[in-house]
Amino acid sequence: MKTKKLIYIAGALRADVPQYIINVHNMVQWGEKIRRLGFYVYLPCLDLLQGLVMGDLQFQDYFDNSFGIIERSDAMFVVPGYGKSKGTKKEMLHAKALGIPIFFELGHLLTHFGK
Repeated sequence: MKTKKLIYIAGALRADVPQYIINVHNMVQWGEKIRRLGFYVYLPCLDLLQGLVMGDLQFQDYFDNSFGIIERSDAMFVVPGYGKSKGTKKEMLHAKALGIPIFFELGHLLTHFGK
């Protein structure tokens, strides 16, 4: 039985409220596109919902959770427009240190996994 691969969706998030909403929108769209191509996806932007419900999570809580998921991922896909995002760069460095492939184009991700 063929196992689906887990793809960590990275991208810029922190910004003023309007830009944050746009960033979340972009991340969810890319994640859904990749999920529909037969992958599992993790969207770190959805941690915001957990933070809203719990009301007591700190920024480092989100990062710690995300880094644990990176370690279990088969690849990372970086959403276009990550620009100078310090968080995305830290995620990429973590993935690279673990030997996890990082993709910036959907075609390269698909080719890597033979899709």
